Order: sequence, then C-alpha cells, then structure tokens
Amino acid sequence: MKGLVISLYIYYMKDDSKLQEIRDAMLAEDWSRVIKIAATFQRLGKNKETIQKAADSLVNADFYIQIGYDPQKLFEEGIAAVKERFNKSWEEILKQKNGS
Repeated sequence: MKGLVISLYIYYMKDDSKLQEIRDAMLAEDWSRVIKIAATFQRLGKNKETIQKAADSLVNADFYIQIGYDPQKLFEEGIAAVKERFNKSWEEILKQKNGS
C-alpha cells in the first residue's frame, strides 16, 4: 500500500515544482543543480547546514579553502545529505534508472 501511495504522489506531482526540479536533476546526475535548488528550501531538517554549506562552497570555493574546508568534501557531503533528505525521490530515481 505504501508503494502505491508514493507512486500516486509522484504521478500527481506538479511538473513545475521545485521538488520535481530536484528529481529531474537527480535523474540527470546534475548534483550541483540539485544542491543549489535544495539549499533554497526552508525545511531541510538536520541536513540544512550541510546542504547550505555545500551550496555556498560551489559559489565561494576560495573562501572555504581559506577557512580550512575542502570544497570537494563539502560537495560530497551535500550530495549525501540531499539523498538522505529526499530519500523517497532518490529511491524513485534509482527505480527509473534500473527500469523497475
């Protein structure tokens, strides 16, 4: 039943929503775009700081290097945080890629 509810939700999701943009970018593996869009969301829970820092490091890499951060590591942590935060969307993307 849970799978049916998720499928119906995804089927009826507006094509122009930010969440749909994230799903499309995930499918294209455009992680920079995913992180930039996700960073604009208000409710990111425990992943908020990680996602926002990853988005900031994409624009201000030199600044983060100066203060002792590795922008690539921040980016990778941001990807993991986005996958965790949007796990239902991510699982649906993986199913689409695998043809399930």
